[in-house]
Amino acid sequence: MKNAVYILLFTLLSFCSFGQNLEKIRVVNKLEEIKPGNYFSLFLEVNKNFHNSFPENVGGLKLPEGWNILSEKKFIRETGVRYMYTISTAKNTPSQKYNLEFGLFVRDQIIGFKSIDVEVSENYNIEVVNLKKTNHVLEGDTLITPFLIQNLGNTAERLKLTTTLGTIDFDDIIVEANGSQTVKVTQIIPFTNQSSWQISSDITVFSDSKKPVYNVVSIPVYSDRENKIDNHLRMPITVGVNHLNYSFGNEKATVFRFDVAGRGFLDFDNKHFIDFVANGPNNISVPSLGSYDEYTLSYTYKGNSNVILGDFSNRVSNLLEFGRAGRGIKLEHQTGNSNISLFFQKARFALNQDYAFGASYETLVRNTTKIKLSQITKKLSDKNGDFMSNLVSTSGYFKWKKIDLDAEVSIGLAKGKLDMAIYSQAYYRVGRLRIQNRTIRAGKNYHGFYNNSNFFFNSVNYQVSSKIFLGLNSSFSSLNRSFDITSFSVSPLSKVHSALFTYKLNSKHLGVLTFTNQEREDRLEPASFHYKENFTNISYTYNSPRLEINAQGRFGKSANLLVSDTQEKMKSYASTLQPNITVTPWFVIGGYLEYQHTSKFSADNTNQNLFYYGGNVDLNYKDFIRLNFMYRNNYAPDEFYEKRNFTNASLTFNFKEHSLSLVGARSISPGLSVDIQNTSFFSIKYTVKLNPRLAKNKNIGHLGGKLVGKSEGIPQKGILVKLGSHQTLTDSSGNFHFNNIFPDKYIFTIPPTFELAGIKSEKKTPLEVDIMPDSTVYLEIPLVRTGGVSGELDFRITDKYQYTKEDQSKPIVLAKLTNGEETYVTSVNKNDKYSFKEIKPGYWKLTVYIPGTQKDYEILNNVSSVKVESTKVEMINFTLVSIDRKIQSTGQQFHLSSSNK
Repeated sequence: MKNAVYILLFTLLSFCSFGQNLEKIRVVNKLEEIKPGNYFSLFLEVNKNFHNSFPENVGGLKLPEGWNILSEKKFIRETGVRYMYTISTAKNTPSQKYNLEFGLFVRDQIIGFKSIDVEVSENYNIEVVNLKKTNHVLEGDTLITPFLIQNLGNTAERLKLTTTLGTIDFDDIIVEANGSQTVKVTQIIPFTNQSSWQISSDITVFSDSKKPVYNVVSIPVYSDRENKIDNHLRMPITVGVNHLNYSFGNEKATVFRFDVAGRGFLDFDNKHFIDFVANGPNNISVPSLGSYDEYTLSYTYKGNSNVILGDFSNRVSNLLEFGRAGRGIKLEHQTGNSNISLFFQKARFALNQDYAFGASYETLVRNTTKIKLSQITKKLSDKNGDFMSNLVSTSGYFKWKKIDLDAEVSIGLAKGKLDMAIYSQAYYRVGRLRIQNRTIRAGKNYHGFYNNSNFFFNSVNYQVSSKIFLGLNSSFSSLNRSFDITSFSVSPLSKVHSALFTYKLNSKHLGVLTFTNQEREDRLEPASFHYKENFTNISYTYNSPRLEINAQGRFGKSANLLVSDTQEKMKSYASTLQPNITVTPWFVIGGYLEYQHTSKFSADNTNQNLFYYGGNVDLNYKDFIRLNFMYRNNYAPDEFYEKRNFTNASLTFNFKEHSLSLVGARSISPGLSVDIQNTSFFSIKYTVKLNPRLAKNKNIGHLGGKLVGKSEGIPQKGILVKLGSHQTLTDSSGNFHFNNIFPDKYIFTIPPTFELAGIKSEKKTPLEVDIMPDSTVYLEIPLVRTGGVSGELDFRITDKYQYTKEDQSKPIVLAKLTNGEETYVTSVNKNDKYSFKEIKPGYWKLTVYIPGTQKDYEILNNVSSVKVESTKVEMINFTLVSIDRKIQSTGQQFHLSSSNK
């Protein structure tokens, strides 16, 4: 009867006040995002009147799978009944919203219900652990370094892996939450001229826009190659003979030239250094083709004082002199963070400059600011005659937090008139925003590297995401630069405004959409182009190890202003395709195809169909044969603002100390007279490498030593020992000798042999030995019989809160054995066992640990002292337990703590 009454009342409540249940049962505390594996408290209050209507009600809470109630309490309050729950989440709970269901029951019948939403936050936690530290490797060896990638987060992660040296067996992996994967970095150790050096093995783990995780280990590398001992100081010199055939305009010429170059120290203390070049003679005078003589001698003392005599390229600053080829003298001296230089130079290939002299002083302030003061005086000429230009400038480079600034201000006096120039390049970055500005301004009466010039460039770029970039660019260029004719180029007048949208699908695919408005005008006489145009450009780039493709399509409208300044814009479009195919790692072929339908280059403003095509071949086989070839049938008229090659080919054969090269080209340079345009040349050059002796080093060293057996039955006679590339056998008493060794650092090793099975050096090997001049180093190497350490790991887990052993995977466990000098690391195998073999006797510290920052397991008494004895294996076992969490209550306050079960 009572049950019927309860059911009737519940039915009436369902119809009359079901919509008010939210007020009958309410959540008291605000629930923030919950971290996986953490704890949170939930407070629910049942309305007093509702509770009193059903005094026998009982509350119950239903949780998602894997969650647990650690404690629950019920309080009677004036406003009603309050339930308090402390709830734990599983550490690998995925990030999403979860529903908790609270119900009130009377004799298994529900009378009230409350749904509570709880959101679990994403936990990104990738750790990288090196599983094996290699003690040393030899040049030519293959180094394999294993790394453990652990995902200690709550979401499966797709990871991209890279390494700076060598290869990695997986470059794209998916690691499940609370999972791990072992990857190996493999690299072949290169050969060098050094006896010992360091190499690194590293790995970087990327996951979308999250912060990369990096791990690196450094391994000593030693050389065991047999190198001949050279006790002489030598000067590397190359001597070449060159035969050239030139054709420029209607003229032809044949030239024979010699090339001599060398650089090196003049003493064993490396204080005096020279660098010299002699190329000549100058049989023809066409500098733009590179047919000029060059004679230079440079001397450096202790690396901070330098004198240059002869031909050199002089760069003072961006505004005064950016790069002038000439003949003269230059003095430089560096003290601490400051540098001072003085120079006098007679220009060789400048059209309007005779000579220049000047000085500069530069200093570094706080590693972030560089300040330079410069002065130069030039003798120049123009159509009115010769004149002097006196210039001074202050320049500096500043780097402060998110701002990089390179700036210069200059004042010049020429022909009695004072004028100035400024140069600045600023870069600002904040978050995903990048702002860049470059400004060049030189007055009409300023005669430095620039004259009567204006250049402005502004760029704003914003990274919307890891795949999307937006940008705005604006530039104006009207530059008059005093280039040498050896690198002559002209600067067309141009105004460009553009907006771009970039989408990077992945590392292989890139797309760019650009909207551009521009005007370009040729300033050579006669002008070959002057146009305005608006166009949209779509480009696509594909990049893979074997294939690269760049494709562009452009369409818009252009107006040919050569015909008339009021010409209407006509439709124009163009397309370009540039493929590059890597046939083998040493052979690459490519192509170039371009089509333009435009009126901007025509003399009568009619649309033209223009076709341009070409190709390239690059071959480099083991540095023995090098072949480079390129061909272009032609270029668009607005591309001839600098030297352009129609054909360029080179073929080089390297025979260790000899080389033979053949070079040919056909090109056009802007600004040159018509009768020497369309030049071509062919050359054949033979070069021999010399290494003449300058002095003999009498300071050689020696090494002697003895192998001493500290255990019975250890052999001493006929044991192979090595010092770098040198090796010898011990005599009957264990003695060995290495005589006449060039001073350097070497490694002493005892290679493992059948006779030395179970025997090791008591000293750590390889042993680095420093052979000093005119001295003898003595080594005594004790030999001992080895022992071992092994054991098992007892894996225990609590079954409290309904956990089972099958629910939890075993963590990666490593064992490390060290004596302070030597360290060995191994992993516990799938049978929960570990082992160290051939360990030399003595006291060692054994540590068993779980790599990473996990908090779910611990190893009891994980550090143990071990005494290793000869021919014995020490057994040491450990216990791994899961960490059990407890709630301790004191009054009305509740605290979380950890204890071991």
